[in-house]
Amino acid sequence: MLITCRLWRSIKKYSLSPEDAKSHHWKVRFLLLNVCFCAFAGFFYWKHNMYCESGSYTFFALFEYLVVFSNMAFHLTAVWDFKSREVVVISSFEDKDF
Repeated sequence: MLITCRLWRSIKKYSLSPEDAKSHHWKVRFLLLNVCFCAFAGFFYWKHNMYCESGSYTFFALFEYLVVFSNMAFHLTAVWDFKSREVVVISSFEDKDF
């Protein structure tokens, strides 16, 4: 995620379409959310292991799920990146035994 955002920053010097700018904007947001959620998950995991406080493991699990969801949302921005692209899969059947 970090490398992707850094690469976008490098190519931002060139003209970007509105869709590309929108994609980059949301990528940075989801990256920051992911880092914050990771920090909170780590904090509550540490709190659970050090002090065995009630509910701290529950908050760890919550933030762990939020890390996963923010990661999924980050990768969903590929919809804007590849909006005008087509994927074509070609397979030749010559001399193949199935």
